Amino acid sequence: MLATVLFTDIVSSTERAEALGDRAWRELLAGHHRLVRQQLKRHHGHEVDTAGDGFFATFDHPTEAIACALAIADAVARLGLQIRAGLHTGEVEPAGRKVAGIAVHVGARILASAEPGQIVVSSTVRDLASGSGDKFVDIGVRRLKGVEGEWRLFAVQPPPRADIPEPEPGIQPSGRRGAGLAVIIGGVALLVVAAGIAALLLTRGPGLDAATGPNTVRAIGADGQLASGFRVGRGPSAVVASNGQIWVANTDDSTVTRVDTASGETSVLGAGVPTGLAPAGGMIWVLDPFASTLSAVTPQEVRVVETIQIHGRAIAAAGDSVWIADDLQDTVQHVDARARTVVASIEMPPGSGPSAIAADGADVWVVNGLAGTLAHIDAASGDVIAAAIALPGKPAAVAIGDGVAWVISTTDDRMMEVDASSNRVLQTIQICDAPAAVAATPRAVWVSCLGDRTVRRVDPADGHTTTVQLDGVPGGIAVDGDRTWATIRDS
Repeated sequence: MLATVLFTDIVSSTERAEALGDRAWRELLAGHHRLVRQQLKRHHGHEVDTAGDGFFATFDHPTEAIACALAIADAVARLGLQIRAGLHTGEVEPAGRKVAGIAVHVGARILASAEPGQIVVSSTVRDLASGSGDKFVDIGVRRLKGVEGEWRLFAVQPPPRADIPEPEPGIQPSGRRGAGLAVIIGGVALLVVAAGIAALLLTRGPGLDAATGPNTVRAIGADGQLASGFRVGRGPSAVVASNGQIWVANTDDSTVTRVDTASGETSVLGAGVPTGLAPAGGMIWVLDPFASTLSAVTPQEVRVVETIQIHGRAIAAAGDSVWIADDLQDTVQHVDARARTVVASIEMPPGSGPSAIAADGADVWVVNGLAGTLAHIDAASGDVIAAAIALPGKPAAVAIGDGVAWVISTTDDRMMEVDASSNRVLQTIQICDAPAAVAATPRAVWVSCLGDRTVRRVDPADGHTTTVQLDGVPGGIAVDGDRTWATIRDS
């Protein structure tokens, strides 16, 4: 469909967060988010994603997107904040609750080119908005990273307005303004609140208090019944199980929660924008794609012992190996978890956009999100066995079962079984409405479904499916012995 994409972020948010401290920064950020969402609603925008201090939204009309960007800039000025924004109009492809496509990447790169306080648009937006009364300043021709050709960009000239009002009571204004570091991944451009992982914020326990509803991690028994769980942070997404512990990435409040399932004690680690977790080499590895960091966290002390600068969209691990899918460089990075260094960079086909990954001791499977294909890598040698296995639909996530890869397609609600020896699709299953995450064992494949808020358990032997109804929106899934853990959020 044709849409106008809008990306925004806060100028100098990292410096501001450091100056204010965690609590004051969270209060200020909450005020920013509230004002942005008010303007999105007023101008008929659809919020696609948010993490840290940035928003990604779509609009049916470019003039509404421009008006919304101007209104957001005015509104957050009441908090003493300054934003930058980038807009582009083009075809986008719906993928469940998200959208994808080249237009999304272009919009993100335009944001990266914006100076503090600027609202920058492509020539496409400028042309479509002709006659609207909006005024534009030509800022020249630019090359956008990862996008072919040269692009003429324009800055929106704000209309005359009154002086910025005083900040809202209880919110301290920003005294510093400057260029922030825009980091782009998977079409979402955001300014990182803090680079990498921060210190341990809080320890509390026990946490197993019949927690239900959103912002929890919940156990599903072998009988397929949803049990009580643990309260975690806001917007829980990825989850992994390791040595009696459950680790959850909470993207909305920039934390990682560790749960000791025996004692119920939970510990919370401050993080930038954690989106991926993986256990390897005696550590829990936390991926922050917006800060381009990979951090090793000690399981017991919940303390960061190493941070590697590396860009990545997704993470997987097996044994002492960590595997990172890098959709910007079209590579898979192999990290030695013991040495804590990158030991190999494996090239994927140009323009493939590796966006999801799974690994075990023998195989690494990579979803090429832009190309809509699957790649197969020999885990021992790092050799690419198959670079572009054609799949029906658009693959979104992958898990490894017993000698097979299980791949889900969000756009056409299917799950595919791919044989590791022949690299061929063995079967295709119509699974559910908007599958989002998948985990597998030799005995079962688990899929989270956004459309009907369920988790499906599929028996790979006979295809029998059990449906588990949730009391919120599912996020990630992890299998731990006879229990399966699912994160549940509110939207």
